[in-house]
Amino acid sequence: MFKALKTWKYSSALKAKGNAQEAYAAVLELGRLGTDEAVDLLVSALSRGDGVARSAARELGRLAHPRALKPLADFLGNPEVNESAAEALIRVGPKAIDALSQELRSESPLARWHAARILGEIGDPRGMTP
Repeated sequence: MFKALKTWKYSSALKAKGNAQEAYAAVLELGRLGTDEAVDLLVSALSRGDGVARSAARELGRLAHPRALKPLADFLGNPEVNESAAEALIRVGPKAIDALSQELRSESPLARWHAARILGEIGDPRGMTP
């Protein structure tokens, strides 16, 4: 029950406008919790497209939770978050290969480029094909 109350509190903090300090603190605390619900909240924070979203991407990379891999890959085409999402996926390493392989077929050239670059850094041969 205590974790549920904490998660609810952090969910509210993530809704704060702008780069509110409460939202940054919530991202760090959700990363410490590492529960499925915390990961879901961090994934939802990616859509903010600001510094809080970039922090959420970094926490998701640190957690390397399977639920976060596809959403992180989906944000490779978003210029506000793509570098943090890429760093997170590099940190995850080979576990991210399936999600990255799907992004190679994205409509976004930026997402395809990042997916290929990350696959190359991970050492997967799909990142080296033209």
